[in-house]
Amino acid sequence: MLAGEKESSALRVLAMQLLKKQGMSQSAIAMAFGISQPMVSKCLQAPEAKSSGDMQRRARRLASLARAGRLHSYTLFSSEAFASGNEYAVIAKGSSMDDERMAVLEAVSLAVDKLRGKDCSSVLPKVKVNIAMAVARPQSAKDVAAIPSGLIFSKGYLQQSLEPEFGASSHLSMVLLEVRKKFPNLSSVMNVRYDSAIPKKARQHQLIAQVMSNKFILSGGRECPDIAFHKGAFGIEPCSYLLGNTASEVISRCLMLL
Repeated sequence: MLAGEKESSALRVLAMQLLKKQGMSQSAIAMAFGISQPMVSKCLQAPEAKSSGDMQRRARRLASLARAGRLHSYTLFSSEAFASGNEYAVIAKGSSMDDERMAVLEAVSLAVDKLRGKDCSSVLPKVKVNIAMAVARPQSAKDVAAIPSGLIFSKGYLQQSLEPEFGASSHLSMVLLEVRKKFPNLSSVMNVRYDSAIPKKARQHQLIAQVMSNKFILSGGRECPDIAFHKGAFGIEPCSYLLGNTASEVISRCLMLL
């Protein structure tokens, strides 16, 4: 069963929603798909999207395979393997899940949940807000998880967020990888508004701040920053970047600024 990267998440959500309607428990769905139960819960809470007949057909087939415990994914193939008659889910190179990557996805998902019910109006920039977290030794954006299309707010309150995926934010991945050149212990970043109120609140909460150059290079000293300010450039909106060892730590700093 072949699915492109963009439609694979929607296909998986549709299949999980079908299994839930069929009476399958969240824990059983999580085990079948090899993901955490909180991630399953988030998928099931997503509004049912309109989908084509072909998408529905494939979702039913995926649900059937999951119920039978026959979901498998591979990154290497041989002609003999395809000739065997088995079904395969083809995924992007390097995107297979191991324990560390699963833990990062769950950490981002749980961190985002802390924003629910909070009025974030005072920290929202004009661009979309997102949060990203990397594995211990990231080599590229494929090793950094974020929310596809960013977090969606309405009147300051978080309304919707897809489950996190690796490679979902090229911008935050670039910022985080650049920051890690100087502070490799920093593994998570979130973009928020930059105006005169943000530095003032950061000082009130004794957050360590640094300034970024146009190319997102930290220009401060050796003390590890909690927040970095980018004053903007041609085509780039000024932003504040909250930094931390984990996604939860970054969200906690965001809540301080509200």
